[in-house]
Amino acid sequence: MNREMSMMAPENLPLDLGELGTVTEAEPVMPGVYDAVLERPETGLSEEAYIVSQDAAEISDAAKRYGKSAPDASGLLVYAEDESGNPRYIIAYELFRYKILHRLPLPEGETICELAAIGAEMYPEYFGGYPVPFLTPWGRTTRNKIIANGLCWLETEQGRRGLAVAFPKYDDLSDGARGLAEPSGDGGQSPEYLFFREADSGVPLWELLSVLPDQRLSCKINRAALMNAVYQFHPEYAAQHNLAEQARLNDGLGLLLHTQGIHVELKSDPQRILSFTDRIGTQSIDF
Repeated sequence: MNREMSMMAPENLPLDLGELGTVTEAEPVMPGVYDAVLERPETGLSEEAYIVSQDAAEISDAAKRYGKSAPDASGLLVYAEDESGNPRYIIAYELFRYKILHRLPLPEGETICELAAIGAEMYPEYFGGYPVPFLTPWGRTTRNKIIANGLCWLETEQGRRGLAVAFPKYDDLSDGARGLAEPSGDGGQSPEYLFFREADSGVPLWELLSVLPDQRLSCKINRAALMNAVYQFHPEYAAQHNLAEQARLNDGLGLLLHTQGIHVELKSDPQRILSFTDRIGTQSIDF
């Protein structure tokens, strides 16, 4: 580890890591781990990253599997956001755990539970999938079906059914959809959940399916029945959604680029138009 530590010393920066970028700043945060600033060669933009020595004793082997090896600086692993996710959350979790075990303070306002909840959405194989909530606004959970990581269909001791959406997945919901959630009274469950009664679940489920690829779903969804449920129980939402889609106002990526001064043509997708189908019903998920 001494060689890697000398490579990260201030007098040896900037440190060129080839296609992974150039380390311009580095601060040790635990043995063999640096909180760094990485300049990307393709854009010239800087971003936060963790640089980890491959023999850092306090970092688990499981966490080391998510780092990218630096061919121009063997012995170092790089954790930075890319198209597949943000493995910085994995090292941040291991750092928080190290601080807790050594009775060191965590950053103000941050908790290891919240960090794990965010990381679990991208890396369930490391953090474990989101647990099914035991307590709901309708009593204790008696049956459940996992729709996707952090998204589950519940039945409770009161015979009620509904949808549970974990933090931070519910950040993908519109304000209108989140407004349909019922007070959870979750008793401090972690992660936090939003709960939607059966009649209201079609709206959040429809929105979440639009950002979830089919290969990440754990059960079949009858999309025709789902659209029927939105139409039957929330016809105003269905009408407003279809008008916005036809006006190309549901193109979230395009609208985001517009706010950054990048003018692209907004797109409409016929697959996102809500329609009603006779004789299908509104039961989109079966136990």
